[in-house]
Amino acid sequence: MSLARAAAALSVSAVSAGAKRGGWFVYVVETKSGKLYSGITVNVKRRLEQHSGTRVGGAKALRGDPPVRLRYAETAADRSEATKREMVIKRMPRAKKLELVEARGADPRESNNGTFLANVVAAEDLAAMDPFAS
Repeated sequence: MSLARAAAALSVSAVSAGAKRGGWFVYVVETKSGKLYSGITVNVKRRLEQHSGTRVGGAKALRGDPPVRLRYAETAADRSEATKREMVIKRMPRAKKLELVEARGADPRESNNGTFLANVVAAEDLAAMDPFAS
């Protein structure tokens, strides 16, 4: 399955949830070497194309170590919340990141004021976005 087709398969529910919260996504991809890379975007399809090299603009960190699997995604209220969540994920030790991607949000996170911070993309939607799933 092509990267564009897989990313386009993102369900309407996940896109709607993202749009209601400002359209921002936080994602984690696994690279060829096994590294877990996290980032933010408003367009998952476009960003995956950039990282895979089919479109200009991918992250420098992934140029020599391309992504092979989308492991996790969640929506955020706005860019600020997405960036904060991305930094929390980037600072996690590898073991904690693996727990996060395996649990896929079994325990919803809340912000300091008790409001819902992020909406984890459902496992079936994540699988639909994964260009390397067989």
